[in-house]
Amino acid sequence: MVSKDIIDLPALLSIGQVCATLFAGLGLLLTARAFRKRAQQDRQEILFRFWAEFWKAEKPVKLFYEIEYGHFKYTPNFHLSRDEQALDQLLGHFQFLALQYKTRLLRDEDLEAVAYFSRRIFENAEVQKYLNFLQEWAVQNSIKKHPYADAINLNAKIKNLYQL
Repeated sequence: MVSKDIIDLPALLSIGQVCATLFAGLGLLLTARAFRKRAQQDRQEILFRFWAEFWKAEKPVKLFYEIEYGHFKYTPNFHLSRDEQALDQLLGHFQFLALQYKTRLLRDEDLEAVAYFSRRIFENAEVQKYLNFLQEWAVQNSIKKHPYADAINLNAKIKNLYQL
């Protein structure tokens, strides 16, 4: 038989509880690290898909370069044109990205990857004319929200974060 003098059962239980707590804490830290790593990978995947879709779309990319070099003009003949479709597709890419940001799938630091393109598009005077037209059209048609409101707001956030 084991003598009570040799084993202090309450002290042994205390040591066991401390060890269990330490292992549980270590497990939580490792799990949190894995979640952070997975979230970072998910954010990178969102940006990868954004750029893959962006560069795959030939007409919006062509229109981006027209905007970039000051050749894009918003005229009365713009509506129902292929350029309008391309601009809507271009703006739609950024609207999608803005929704990802709005739902916190992207963080502020992730926006640096799109800052230059966003600012070149949304701060272009001719694009601004089209966005203003859409705002008026939305009001006239009792639509409460601008079709690209989230993208416009995202660009304002980008402008505050990243000076070009």
